[in-house]
Amino acid sequence: MLVRIAWMQTLSLAGTEQSLRQLSELAEVLIVAARDWTYRQCCLEWGTPCNADGKPQTLYILGMGKLGGGELNFSSDIDLIFTWPENGTTRGGDGNSTTRSFLPAWVSV
Repeated sequence: MLVRIAWMQTLSLAGTEQSLRQLSELAEVLIVAARDWTYRQCCLEWGTPCNADGKPQTLYILGMGKLGGGELNFSSDIDLIFTWPENGTTRGGDGNSTTRSFLPAWVSV
């Protein structure tokens, strides 16, 4: 996909705005796929992050800068903010820990 975007831009088959949008969309898809895969792996080891009611929580990832604006280019870095909807604990895995301690361990994977 990345090569296709580069070739379309090189051959002037796509405008700059279209290329920036496609790169941003590709990055978003890859970020979500990485989040989902690592989440499953980490839940097996550390347990599933749950809210106060015991319901599983989804990690929110906010894209900042050029990614957030849909203007990512080939040399852009990606700035992300990771957050939970609320504090909680994990259930299962190696025991109970907080979502606060789960997040840094997860992001480092």
